[in-house]
Amino acid sequence: MKVFSFWKLDRPLEIVDVLVANPIDFQEMEKEKTVKKTQDFEIPIPSLRHLIKLKKLAGRDQDLKDVELLERLY
Repeated sequence: MKVFSFWKLDRPLEIVDVLVANPIDFQEMEKEKTVKKTQDFEIPIPSLRHLIKLKKLAGRDQDLKDVELLERLY
């Protein structure tokens, strides 16, 4: 999976991951997404089910720790 992560040096815990490939069918994710509106734009957020799947695919240590916590919510 190819992902670019963006963050600010003064706010290292606030990270935005941008996927450059679709590891899950786009139409499937589109149906279940949530959209959060800010003052200037909308941010699409994957469903909890898809977020867990994406984090498992990424396989980074922090993602796998996140999966443990997210699965408690699901």
